[in-house]
Amino acid sequence: MPGLFTQLQVEMCDQALSPASPVERDLVEFASKVEDAISPGSSEEWFLEHALDAIHDDTPSPAKWHLLKQMAHVLSLQHNTPHSPASLRLLTANVTHWRPEVRDWAFSLDAQGVLLQELHLTAEAAHEATIAASKRGLRLFTSPPFLSEKKRPLGGFGVLIHSFLNPRHVLTHTVEGCGFLAVSLRCSGFELTLISIYLQSGTGFNSPVNADVLARLLAFLPSLRGVWLVAGDWNNPIQDLLATRLEEVTHGRFLGTGPTAATDREIDYLFVSSPAVASLTLAQDWVVPFKPHCALRATLQLSSLQLPYPQLATFCEVFPDPLPFQPSVPSPSPVAEVNLLGLTSTDQLTLDFAELSSFLEASHGFPDRGRGAFVPILHKPLVQGHSVAFAWKGQLPSLVSAVLHLLDRPEVLQPFLWSSLDTSLPSEVRAFCDRVRDGSATSANLRVEGTALLGQLRREQTARQADQYGEWLEEASGSHLGPLFRAIKSHEQVLDRPYQDCDGLRRAFERHEHWARVWHASVFPQPFSHPLLAELRSRAVSHAGTLAPLTVPNLQKLLKKAGKKKGGPDGWSYPAFRALDPAALQLVADFLARAEAEVLLPFQLTCVQVALLPKSADKERPISLLPCLWRLWARARWKDVAAWTSAYSPDHPWDRAVPGQASLDTALARLVRSEHSKLEKTHIVSLFLDLRGFFDSVSYERLLLQGLAHRFPPLHLWFALQVYQGPRCLVADSIAAYRVLHASLGLEGLEVETTKTKFVAGTVRARAALQQLRRPGEPETADLVKDLGLDCAAGRRRRITTAQKRFRTGLGRVRHMRRLRIRRRWVRGRLLQASALKAGLYGHQAVGVAPKRLKVLRSAVAREAGRFEHGSADVILDLMSHKAIDPHQLVVVEQIQALGRLASSASSEGVRLLTRTWASSWSRQASAIHGWKIVNGPVSALIQYLLDLRVSAPTPELWTHRVIQLERWTRIGAVSTAAGAATGIDWTVPRRLLASPRTKSWRHGLRAVFQGALLHSGNGGKDRCKFCGEPNTLHHLLYECEKVPGALMPAGWLLSYKRQVRRTGLFLEGTPDLTGLFVATDASGGPATKDSRLRSVGWAVIVASRHNGDFTVLGTLSGLLPAPASVPEGESAQALLSSRGTFDLTCDCQPALRSLQGPFTKRTPLEPTAWEAWQLYAAAILRLRLATYRPW
Repeated sequence: MPGLFTQLQVEMCDQALSPASPVERDLVEFASKVEDAISPGSSEEWFLEHALDAIHDDTPSPAKWHLLKQMAHVLSLQHNTPHSPASLRLLTANVTHWRPEVRDWAFSLDAQGVLLQELHLTAEAAHEATIAASKRGLRLFTSPPFLSEKKRPLGGFGVLIHSFLNPRHVLTHTVEGCGFLAVSLRCSGFELTLISIYLQSGTGFNSPVNADVLARLLAFLPSLRGVWLVAGDWNNPIQDLLATRLEEVTHGRFLGTGPTAATDREIDYLFVSSPAVASLTLAQDWVVPFKPHCALRATLQLSSLQLPYPQLATFCEVFPDPLPFQPSVPSPSPVAEVNLLGLTSTDQLTLDFAELSSFLEASHGFPDRGRGAFVPILHKPLVQGHSVAFAWKGQLPSLVSAVLHLLDRPEVLQPFLWSSLDTSLPSEVRAFCDRVRDGSATSANLRVEGTALLGQLRREQTARQADQYGEWLEEASGSHLGPLFRAIKSHEQVLDRPYQDCDGLRRAFERHEHWARVWHASVFPQPFSHPLLAELRSRAVSHAGTLAPLTVPNLQKLLKKAGKKKGGPDGWSYPAFRALDPAALQLVADFLARAEAEVLLPFQLTCVQVALLPKSADKERPISLLPCLWRLWARARWKDVAAWTSAYSPDHPWDRAVPGQASLDTALARLVRSEHSKLEKTHIVSLFLDLRGFFDSVSYERLLLQGLAHRFPPLHLWFALQVYQGPRCLVADSIAAYRVLHASLGLEGLEVETTKTKFVAGTVRARAALQQLRRPGEPETADLVKDLGLDCAAGRRRRITTAQKRFRTGLGRVRHMRRLRIRRRWVRGRLLQASALKAGLYGHQAVGVAPKRLKVLRSAVAREAGRFEHGSADVILDLMSHKAIDPHQLVVVEQIQALGRLASSASSEGVRLLTRTWASSWSRQASAIHGWKIVNGPVSALIQYLLDLRVSAPTPELWTHRVIQLERWTRIGAVSTAAGAATGIDWTVPRRLLASPRTKSWRHGLRAVFQGALLHSGNGGKDRCKFCGEPNTLHHLLYECEKVPGALMPAGWLLSYKRQVRRTGLFLEGTPDLTGLFVATDASGGPATKDSRLRSVGWAVIVASRHNGDFTVLGTLSGLLPAPASVPEGESAQALLSSRGTFDLTCDCQPALRSLQGPFTKRTPLEPTAWEAWQLYAAAILRLRLATYRPW
């Protein structure tokens, strides 16, 4: 049975241009017939609206009816797609919370769509989840976040679906985190609408929230045309909703599978339109990474799932190296016509390039053919993009977790075990499941055994994931670090774009209409003609005669530099050109020489592919992809353009679009002018114009006249006009606009974007006067505008709105970099300098970076350079200055360079203005108490930097970064423990020590020593301990304070040794008499303690009596010697502490025995101060091993 649209509608559009054709009556009858079967926002609706508008036009538009014919052709293909039975696999699940494991599970499913509930996502987290889904070829639609009073996200729901199915958003309705979200798919002959629903828990469907959601759903479902499916967590038993009239009113059916959560209630189920009930199957899936809900698997049988869409033909871009060249292959048959994007051409140069392309493909054995000769627009289903296979590693833990969850529900557990077990399961998992199925063990024993097995499986899963991530991180940490640079800024990706409420086919034609208006383009354009074109052609011929021949080595060099850039719509790519043999590349060079001699480009080199990238929900950014051969020629002949630019720049100082200049410099010059006006107390009013589509609105005539007037290289201008008039093919969402557009730009002026064009007044009086002069419809007056990326307030006050956004972007990249847990320090440093700082500091020259923000950046760099939590940032930045640049140095040097560029390119009047601004700003900043609060421009920002560095510069001079290093040394030398550092620090030896092949802990200790990682009153810390309020001495932090948190707190088993020496037996009596007894000592400094300065020694003494050869322990004594200490000291003196009498001493340390012969050991009592000193120890680096003693 034919679909709604057939070939009759295509013929109807053909007949519409004939005045005598009865197309109006036929079209109206057709519209009334299919109106009830067409969904809002569909392609069919677009066709009918435009066709009915076209028949009422006074003069028939060939271009409009031609476009409608293309739409009707595609619709007839889609509605009459051959019957190809397909299964649409869907899942619905309450995931309790969107987290990494749930994300991995959802991305690895073989289902085309997943309806999700209880996501609990913030706006930022939802954006990151959407980006992660897009990288896997998926589209994630989520509801707006709802935050509780504690700012935590509640509820939330969404739909995850494959991008190649071209889903479109239909409706989202939310109430306090509950509601539903509808997404529509185009299927053969109808639309399928998937709706994810989530109702409030524990309130019944009559509660205000649930009643609101159900009422909106009840009004929405009857408006749908086609099949719809509502699935999710209804949080109400299915029996309660079956008792309502929902089925009767909406002509739907509730479908369930029984209890789906921990309770016996069925709260997860489907509500389906009646036509789909017979072809739908439903089952439970308990092997999921969340509880207590299970997932529901639904399979819908369809006649056809994927429909044909217009697409560009693609060609292979991967070739073996080297590719064999066979010049003796038979010459290809002559090409009679070139078909490119549905357009044809038969001029001789175009046909010759097509034959050359066919020969190059055949002689090199390219796997596909047609480049430059036959590149049509194809109609075929969209295919899923190729991506790395994504596997979820949590199947086994989820299986065991499901078994444990269902132990109390045997009626569900037994069918689940029979359906889940297979021979591929590990033996321990299969054995556990067999015991559960056989009932050979009690429920309590099974739960204990299953819990232990679950823990083991999760540890193994974590280990596998860690290994996989380690492999990726090792590969990504290669020389170019491309994957890491992309990873730390992945959260900034923009996915919003217009026309998302339209289906995939309609989007293509909506874009066609929009860009036709922007470009003033037409399907049937009139060729551009002008009397001066003949003169330009004559100059181009003369210019071509002066050019040197193109050489193969030069072309190979340019192709190598091109990298992986995309090519145009002619099919040729840079990899394909690089695969050519030098002899074949010479044929390409000869063809380009012929095109120069004939001053004519083949049709293939004038076709442009316009890729539309997402920019916002209202705009897309067009990126024109020119043919690779055209770009190769332009680069090869760039010397003529560079020579013209060098001659043009000196005579046109107002033109900043020249090499060596940037848009930032232009905006800075305006800021300096506003700053000067503020300091001189004069009035200034600026008008900032925003031109809409500037490069899309250039007149051909104006381009021609200006090019001739400024003596632009004529051959380049002639070829550029040919390319600019060529056809353009729009591509977005992998769908091509069916018919290409020819640009026909002939505007006499430029279009101004009125919403962004603003006046900015430098004073209140100027603003008031301007308001009186403004007329209705003229630009408004604003306090702040964005001037080429910089905030401009006309010098009135310090404004950093845009700078703060960029600063947050940089910090966001730092956070994402730390999440990656990159082990290599140099990799982290390179990412920080080349990505995070670049993004966070761009445009800082406008008003500088205040110390508060600069401190954050210096802390981030110092941390990656090896700074400890309480270490000195100045020390580590100075120590590692050969590898990591200090952000303070970076911003000051860039500020000086920016003003230097302005001064070097300024006129004499501009230099005088800059000098006067400097003098006035110096006086104001030098007298200010809080200088940064009044910085309002580039000059005052640089002056404030110098004042912070204690540099006197009442007139402009040049400074170097050495000043910053001296200031850093001064701050280091101000610490009592680093006296003398103010004159300079020689880091040669420390850097060599850190670069030596020592252990990681050894280098870690050195950095701690260099930085003074513990802040106390002697190295810049506070006078009082912030933990307990006592005097903040180093001795107090290391040995006395018991409230020090985190890494400074010694282990609990060590704290007891800090308070007292451990005594047993005789030693509890105070001063025991050891006469006639046997005493033994031992001590240890622990492993890896070769440096005595860092060693703390644990010692022990044992006293025993001997009777008939057997020993009886009478007492023990143990304690610690603080660092620095040695083992002989621990073994020699401890036996004599607070004891008397003559006894037998056993010691296995020769240095200790020799020391016992000295005067100190001859019954010398220990003073209380010495006893206290022996109880101290170094908390940060102590490694203690207490020896185990046995009777001898």
